[in-house]
Amino acid sequence: MRLRSINVLIVSSAKYAEEVPKTNDRVWASRPRTSQNVLLLYGSSDISSSPYGHRWRYARKIFTLELLTSKRLADFQESRRMIVLRALNSMLDECAGGRAVRVDLVLRKMLMTIVIKMVMNNGGLSARVEAFKDSDDFQQTIRDMIELLGVFNVGDYIAWLDRFDLRGIKEG
Repeated sequence: MRLRSINVLIVSSAKYAEEVPKTNDRVWASRPRTSQNVLLLYGSSDISSSPYGHRWRYARKIFTLELLTSKRLADFQESRRMIVLRALNSMLDECAGGRAVRVDLVLRKMLMTIVIKMVMNNGGLSARVEAFKDSDDFQQTIRDMIELLGVFNVGDYIAWLDRFDLRGIKEG
């Protein structure tokens, strides 16, 4: 089936949905090239948006054999638990003091801490990394990226409208 210029597959049951990535790995691995992927994900070259090929297979191998192994996740379980407890305690302290809690900020900081710890493979964050992670510039960049990922760009689906950049995605 096609939605304008994009091929789509509609699966009617969970059983068949599980089979799609297994039997159609090459097709499933290739994502449409969107304006957001080009701008935010190194020209669509990261594992989540790059087309199927040698680079994608190599990146997937690194993810499955190095980053997302059961052992690695288990190694960081206690660290993740402590980070979550720290976040919950900070929210409880704010509530006990009668102050409003910005849950989005607490969650963002918590998730960023977990990701940085796992990627950098260290038990404690260095002072420089901690300061950078909490900086206003970094937090604003993350907010801007998340907002841009949620923008619908009609040019991604109707090719001849792409040059007009109707949503202002490509500016800046």
